Amino acid sequence: MPTDPLSITFSALADPTRRAILVHLTKGEASVMELAQPFEPACYFQTS
Repeated sequence: MPTDPLSITFSALADPTRRAILVHLTKGEASVMELAQPFEPACYFQTS
């Protein structure tokens, strides 16, 4: 797994769940529960 900051950033942005969360946050502040609500419970525990 890459450890340089640019690779880590692009890897994070490649994840559709993370991109959806970023899109949601462009509309304003949100609690963790509000951000998690549209996703399946299994993705709450993803670490990669």
